[in-house]
Order: sequence, then C-alpha cells, then structure tokens
Amino acid sequence: MVGYVCECVGNISIVVGNGRWVPFWTTSWHNNSPFSASFQELYCLSSKKDWNIEDMGQWNDNEWNWGNFGLSSDSEAIFCNLISDLLCVLEQVHVNRTESDVFLWKPNTAEGYIVREGYGCLCEELNKENKK
Repeated sequence: MVGYVCECVGNISIVVGNGRWVPFWTTSWHNNSPFSASFQELYCLSSKKDWNIEDMGQWNDNEWNWGNFGLSSDSEAIFCNLISDLLCVLEQVHVNRTESDVFLWKPNTAEGYIVREGYGCLCEELNKENKK
C-alpha cells in the first residue's frame, strides 16, 4: 500500500513551520523538486539522508542557523560552491520554532485535506496497478 500512497504525495503541499515532520532531502517542500534531486552530489555524500528539516540546523536565540547537512569537512571543502548555492536557496525559508508544519491537499488548498479526494486518488492508483 505504501507504493500507492507515494503516487498521491504529489497532491500535497507543505508549509514549513518548525520542520519537525518534513524530511529535508527527500520531500518537495521548497519549489517543485526535493533537494536530493537538485543537489544530488550533496545528498549522496550526506550522512543525514533521512533527517527532517529541524535536524539540519539549530536555534541561536531566536535565529535559525542551518547546519552542515551531514557532510564531512572534506566534502564541505570540495563542494563549498554547491553548499553556498544550497544556502542561498535556504535563505528564502523561514523556519518557525512555534509553528507546526502544515500539510495541505493541493486540489483543495482552501479547505485543506478532504478525505473524499484522498480516497479518490488512492482508488485511481489501485485501479492503475490492477490493470498491469
């Protein structure tokens, strides 16, 4: 069943709050592709492939600071330009320690997730799989 759910994940948009529930590398939470695709070299070298956003940095007073993304110091030296590019993208992200992450069903963002729509998506995927 997990494989079917993955097909429907594209119908969910994410509003990052504290980053506790959002995988940093493998989820499309910023722009339209996960960082594992847009920064493949860094992802491959990261020891934190399964970590969430909140695990990729720390709070210094009330300011969020991004961490090292699970890269060794050797990797950081070699890929410093690519890390700088990632940090430039992340400047647009505002992690909020007091807000929870929000997951919205894209077909109806005004009302949020509607069970009927999620069920319909799963049924379509099951029908596709059954026809194979």
